[in-house]
Amino acid sequence: MNKYFIARNGQKLGPYSVDELRQQNLTANDMVWAKGMSDWTQARHVPELTGLFPAQASTPPPHQAPPQNGPQYSSPAPKGPKLVGLLVMSIMGIIGSLFQIGFGIAYLSSDGRSYWSYENDCWYQESQLDTAYQVGGTVALIFGIFLLVMSIMGIVAFSKRARMAR
Repeated sequence: MNKYFIARNGQKLGPYSVDELRQQNLTANDMVWAKGMSDWTQARHVPELTGLFPAQASTPPPHQAPPQNGPQYSSPAPKGPKLVGLLVMSIMGIIGSLFQIGFGIAYLSSDGRSYWSYENDCWYQESQLDTAYQVGGTVALIFGIFLLVMSIMGIVAFSKRARMAR
C-alpha cells in the first residue's frame, strides 16, 4: 500500500496511508504524490484514491440538449415602432398587391387596341389583341400575387414577433 503526500497551501504534508487521507478530508482536486509517480497529480486521477470521493465519482456529467436543426437566432423580438412598422408595411403590401392583381386582370381581359374601319359604306369597330397587353397583364398579375404572398408572410411574422414581445 502506497503512502501519499498532499500539497496544501504551499506545504507538503504526509506521508499518509489511504485510511489516513480519509481522515485528512482529502478532496478530488487536492494534489497528491507517492513513490513511483512521475509528478504531482489531482487525487481524482489516482485509481487507488477514487473510492474516497463517491459523491464526485458517481455524479453524471451535465446534460446537454441535442442541437436543433437549422440555425438558431437569439435576436430579441422588436418592440414599439419596429413592430408597428412591420404591420403597416404588410397591410400596405396587401392593398398594393390587390391593385396590382386588378390591373393584371384588366390588361388580360381587355380587347387591346380597337379602331374604326370603313368598309362597304359602313363603319365598324375592330379590335386587335396586342401582345404587349398580354405580356403586361401576365407580369402585373404574377407580381401582384408575389406581393400578396410576401405581405401575408409579413403579417405572420408580425403575429409571431408580437407574441414573443409579450
